[in-house]
Amino acid sequence: MHLPSIHFKSGAHARLLAGLAALLVAGTGACGTDGDTVASSAAPSTPAPEPVTTPTPTAVPWAEVETYLAARHGQYRKTDWLGPDNGDQVNNLATEIVQFDRDAPYHDRSISNSAAVTEALGHEPPGSGIRFVTTDTVTLVRYPSAVEACGTQWVDLGDAEGNHLAEFGLAPVDPRDVEPFEVLSSIVGEPEPVRVDADGTLYEITVAGGAGLQLTSAAATDPGVLETLAGAESIGHAFLPAGVGPLELHVDYTDIAAAATGIQVPDDAIYRSTWLINADIPEFDPALPPEIADWSCLEDSLG
Repeated sequence: MHLPSIHFKSGAHARLLAGLAALLVAGTGACGTDGDTVASSAAPSTPAPEPVTTPTPTAVPWAEVETYLAARHGQYRKTDWLGPDNGDQVNNLATEIVQFDRDAPYHDRSISNSAAVTEALGHEPPGSGIRFVTTDTVTLVRYPSAVEACGTQWVDLGDAEGNHLAEFGLAPVDPRDVEPFEVLSSIVGEPEPVRVDADGTLYEITVAGGAGLQLTSAAATDPGVLETLAGAESIGHAFLPAGVGPLELHVDYTDIAAAATGIQVPDDAIYRSTWLINADIPEFDPALPPEIADWSCLEDSLG
């Protein structure tokens, strides 16, 4: 921004003062009657204030990502978004809250779809508003409407690999895997900082293979989809906080979302996923619920 120049009129020439005499202070002419020198009444000069300087923020090194990757337990929130590619507000499609313990192992996942998705489908998706718990021996679902048919909200879906998650449109989950950690581990090239401030550092990243994109049960076994994802690279950003706080991930999956999720993305729209990862939480008890019903009690209601 250029400020307009300001021109001042020249002042009058200073006039010379004639008869300038030196002021001499000597002897009794500048002393009190007792001979002491009279102190000057002039006020002491005030020093100019020191200029206030704001320290330049230092970039959080990318190596700090290893602190999160080393976490054995934690929690993250994932949100899938779909909206216009012009900066306008986008629609929240679905939100997941996952609590994990990689040593147990234990993966506790709650899913809720947005009102917009329910309205578009005309019904609540089968996996919405439901909680899934996976260990290395069992996969459970907390299905509120199961109480009438099963006598409890918790139903056994089978073991970690051979289970009925497909009935809810979901692919199997390895309880030792942490989805946003897979995203971080799939970054190619050297992440570049694009913003540094007092809150932290924002890096631009490139994610390979569609890591972090939630596949449908059908897409997870489709060779064509898997081949498309294998060669895909998605642009995103990672925010590392300057101090304690969640790590943020944002990845744009617009080009491959339709193949992997079945969601059709309009030409002028974007599809992205975000994660808020908190690895600084107290340890929790991964105990399973005491009353668990067999899957057979739900087969008729879901089939």
